[in-house]
Amino acid sequence: MSIELQYIYNNTYFWVAFFVAKSLDLLYWISQTEAFQKFCLYMIWGYSWICTECNSVGGYLYYTYPWVKYSVDYKDWLVDQYAILTSRRKREPDANKWVSACSLLIDSNHYSEVYQLIANPHDTFTYEQAASFANGNIRSSDSSGVDSIIVVKNVDRYCVKLYPAISSGVASLSEADSFKEPFLSSHGIMSCTYSHPKMSCEISIDIVDLCDFFVVGNQLFSPVFVRRLLEYQGGDFVFDMDYKITIIDNNVNILKLDRTKYLFIGVNGLAVGYL
Repeated sequence: MSIELQYIYNNTYFWVAFFVAKSLDLLYWISQTEAFQKFCLYMIWGYSWICTECNSVGGYLYYTYPWVKYSVDYKDWLVDQYAILTSRRKREPDANKWVSACSLLIDSNHYSEVYQLIANPHDTFTYEQAASFANGNIRSSDSSGVDSIIVVKNVDRYCVKLYPAISSGVASLSEADSFKEPFLSSHGIMSCTYSHPKMSCEISIDIVDLCDFFVVGNQLFSPVFVRRLLEYQGGDFVFDMDYKITIIDNNVNILKLDRTKYLFIGVNGLAVGYL
């Protein structure tokens, strides 16, 4: 490089650095002024006010005009459908009430499920009715090789029972015969993660969707229930009987589950049962 070019290069670098430094000094000085601080506070307040008003107006339009509600719901449905088409995530029926029989072949890890919609919104399902439906739709030729559950949705709450019903000192068939009035337990969880030796990182289970399953009497996190969670959450995962579930409940107790355990939702708390 010639002396002239070296001189220009050095001076250009110097002046760029000089202006950057002065600009930073100016910005720092402006940020320390009372007027600028008030301006920032007004901006934050104005943004919060706009968000609140937009939310209020949007809620008013949504619940006042049926065509607005229909348009928004239809848009959400289209977005959801597109997400399903571009991912492995399964989707539950749109109906408010249904019964489902889910089964998992232990040896091959093959998962299957069957749905039946409850057409009349005033109808209720007893455990016996759900068990009768499951009996005709779950592979039960070798009960030792099939893990199965019955899932009944009642508007926004889910009843989940092991099938065939078991009694292990934690739950028995008579404790949750009826699905007529499921009520949520006061005990919940703060986090839930799925891990597998062949996966480099854990999968965080969506707690928001999982909350509706914490109905008193439910039997959760059996192998087939875990597989169902993964199928409906979507994303890549590895599943076989070497998985581990780690749960932190509302009392900051750490529960670790594997293929031999499930979680019973009781009136007075959560309990681990054995399959």
